[in-house]
Amino acid sequence: MSVLDQVQLVVPANGSTIEQVLTAKPLQPFGNETLAFLDAFSKRLALNKQLRKYAELVALAFWFRKDNLQKLKTIYESESAVYKTPIGIVFHIAPSNVDSIFIYSWFLSMLAGNINVVRISSTANEQMDLLLQELNALIDSEFSQLATAFAVVRYPHNDEITEALSMACNLRVIWGGDGTVRRIRSIALAPNAAEIAFSNKFSMALVNVPSLALCTEAELENLATKFYNDAYWFNQMACSSPRMVFFHQATEANKAVIQRFWTALEAIIAKKGYQLAPSQAVDKLTAMYQTALKSPQSFVQQETDDNRLVRLQLKDAGLLNRTFHCGGGLFYEAYIDNVSHLADLFTNADQSLCYFGYQGKDLAKELLSYQPKGICRIVPIGQALQFTPHWDGYALLNSFSRLVEVL
Repeated sequence: MSVLDQVQLVVPANGSTIEQVLTAKPLQPFGNETLAFLDAFSKRLALNKQLRKYAELVALAFWFRKDNLQKLKTIYESESAVYKTPIGIVFHIAPSNVDSIFIYSWFLSMLAGNINVVRISSTANEQMDLLLQELNALIDSEFSQLATAFAVVRYPHNDEITEALSMACNLRVIWGGDGTVRRIRSIALAPNAAEIAFSNKFSMALVNVPSLALCTEAELENLATKFYNDAYWFNQMACSSPRMVFFHQATEANKAVIQRFWTALEAIIAKKGYQLAPSQAVDKLTAMYQTALKSPQSFVQQETDDNRLVRLQLKDAGLLNRTFHCGGGLFYEAYIDNVSHLADLFTNADQSLCYFGYQGKDLAKELLSYQPKGICRIVPIGQALQFTPHWDGYALLNSFSRLVEVL
């Protein structure tokens, strides 16, 4: 009896086995069959009324529409002078906190021509169930020929199964917290296989206060809505959701503008009907006490209307402690005089910097000239959660390909 007999094949639910998937021939990169499948999946999501209440799934459907697939194909074909071929079998270990993220890495790998095995959480929820239903419906109808091109699987925490799949793959992709990454990395991987790990990340926002002061009420509401989407969609626990806000060029004369921003955000929180679980309220209080114990007199708690928004203003930006952040609408904030100050604050655990009041290329040129650690995404506020084929410093279409040099 093989250890893989304990694996539950969730997609496709009928007609193939995990062994058949592991021995299947790679696909043609950006082949017509794959493009048609992903476009059909996008359309099914867009038409599914049950999914429309999940903004992240609406975004997922939009991202894999036909026009964007053609843009990805252009990137794939023009990004390198070398030939690209499928790397083989890619084993994805999906996170439990952001359900849709594994779809992006899986589909990008599929576009690169790979056979994919995706391990998802055994904990069911409506979003996941609806996604799996749509995938199986496509396989059962017009795309049965792809039944051995991928497998979405569930199995209990079992290192022996994970090792068997790891030894069979050419690339292992780990989505999860630092503890998950450390545990999976202790499990053997085939000698010639590679690994990509997406571990805990911390993201921030940078707001130019003079630009903020010029906002009309409508513009301020729009900015607050975008910031809400970045931070609250996944209870601030997505790796790219801002948890620290830097206010640049704040003076005594314009500090009231900063309060306008937070007041506008509170109005959006109320308008959206965001609900805070009691456990999150306790977590916020605990995080605040831990921060105070670690760095006494390091912050001042700013008054807010309710516990859905908690502001801890740091007396010095250098006192930021990333360890205690619990999400759920907890924001550290600090004032900085120069963008150059950020370069000394970033660590290898930092991912996205969301900005307002700057030209992105100019900001990046200035900031990156100081060679800061960590930061690998500089995007406008409102685009923190927008997935791209360049993520966490990886050019994913290249990472999912074997590059063949021909001289």
